[in-house]
Amino acid sequence: MVVVGEGTIAKRRSYAVLISHLSPRMTEAGLSDDLKRIRDLIDEYREANVVDPPRASAVLKTIEGIAGKYGLEVKDLDVLYDELMRMEHSAMPYGLRVLGMELSDDEIVDYLTLALRRDRGVVKSLHRLLAEAMGGYNYDDLLERPGKYANILRLIDEGGLKGLSGR
Repeated sequence: MVVVGEGTIAKRRSYAVLISHLSPRMTEAGLSDDLKRIRDLIDEYREANVVDPPRASAVLKTIEGIAGKYGLEVKDLDVLYDELMRMEHSAMPYGLRVLGMELSDDEIVDYLTLALRRDRGVVKSLHRLLAEAMGGYNYDDLLERPGKYANILRLIDEGGLKGLSGR
């Protein structure tokens, strides 16, 4: 049982005994396919806006159509992109813990990536250290405006994953 209330109900109904109560592991929330599509279309819009304005207009209409299904405003694409990046990298519980079942290699990498993304008191996160090493970037500034620094943040993510997984 993962939720304390679930364990209480199980005990009450079947005289169950709780062996342990472990929190579920955490993972990054990620984005649904439609929200990933919006994120990619915003990148495409930015490029098209410079080289092909008519195509940029069509891409913007596509963004507005998909975003409308989710109640997202498209007044400012930078703000929308920042919100998508925040949603994508937010932490969420993932699955249930099963006594005696070990995590797969991919699950371990996923967990460590999430754990090392955040500072721990005075200990700097792996992502903060990579940002500083890649050109002296202030990681707080990068997180404040993820849309503006999307390419740098992707490089940091890829660098962190390569270091963890050996890929």
